[in-house]
Amino acid sequence: MSALTVSKEEMMLLLNEWYQEIREQNIQKSSRLKDEISRKIQLMEIDPTQTLFIYYSLLELRQQLLVDHLKQADKAIQRINTIDQPTDDFLAYYYHFFKAQHFTIIGSYSDACIHFEKAEALLALVPDEVEKAEFHYKVANYYYHVRQPILAIHYAKKAKEFFEGQFGYDLNVAACQNVLGLAYTLLKQFKEAEVNFLSALNTVQKMNQEQRAVLIRYNLGLLYSEQQNQSEAAISFLEKVYEKRFKLHKTAFLLAREYYKTNKKDAASHFIEEGLKHCRAANNEEYRFHFHILAAFHYAHQDDLELESAIKEGISYFEREELWGYVQDYSEQLAEHFYTKGNYEKSSDYFHLAFVAKQKLLEKGVVG
Repeated sequence: MSALTVSKEEMMLLLNEWYQEIREQNIQKSSRLKDEISRKIQLMEIDPTQTLFIYYSLLELRQQLLVDHLKQADKAIQRINTIDQPTDDFLAYYYHFFKAQHFTIIGSYSDACIHFEKAEALLALVPDEVEKAEFHYKVANYYYHVRQPILAIHYAKKAKEFFEGQFGYDLNVAACQNVLGLAYTLLKQFKEAEVNFLSALNTVQKMNQEQRAVLIRYNLGLLYSEQQNQSEAAISFLEKVYEKRFKLHKTAFLLAREYYKTNKKDAASHFIEEGLKHCRAANNEEYRFHFHILAAFHYAHQDDLELESAIKEGISYFEREELWGYVQDYSEQLAEHFYTKGNYEKSSDYFHLAFVAKQKLLEKGVVG
């Protein structure tokens, strides 16, 4: 064997070490390992099964999701889609689990659900308890995004309890607290949400994890934006987060919404336009509809047809993705709008649609 050749055994050890650092959410170490492995995989001895190359490709996707490089994650997904679905149980689990995470991030929740279910079916074959806790944490994050906070809290607490009993998983505990904060925000249990966010922020700041700190500050901005008379506090947090270029489409939406609520029209217009650009760059369909609806409220003035058209288009998407919380929210907003205009027939129709959406949420275990 050539001295420059990397053995399959050595590569497997490196890949396993890489995934360990990813699971511990150690961005610096996992990034260094990625660079090292990317060089060495070119020198690896021939692997007829392609197992290691598939594993490498899957971990490359997982790394890009960890560091929030969505364009690179999209490229990694495209490469994975050219590979036959793995037959090895572990690789098949990672294949579905990582894809589910990617679809959650880009807002393709129906696809995410399909892959989470397929991953869960394989989870019983994975003896690693850390992996099971990681799965529960990611499922909790998914349930938050589809507006099912009770389930999000259940799975986040389950993961948090495990990580608290392990050495070296402080960031994972903070990540679970972050999801708990988001779920409590949905439930309007704002004090519980704030306690979890601040605890998570304290942990990541102690560990000099600035990127994680920016995420939690964004969520604190979200928390304050959901409360009455807290727009100024929300804007203060969100402006600083936007300067860090963090999740630009989401941050721009919250800023646009807060400026709209406080009647600062020029600032609202600016962030609506910026946000739509960021949606295109991030390939995020969900927030494109949020922006179009907000823009319709902002620009439509007395044009009821324009406003109704934007909301109906958004509702169709949210129904397709089973995001019943947004169907309820936007239906109620439109019902209130028509009620104030004296159009009681349309108001009644949209209040009924909101009621149906609420029933869908209740069926899924969400307290409305």
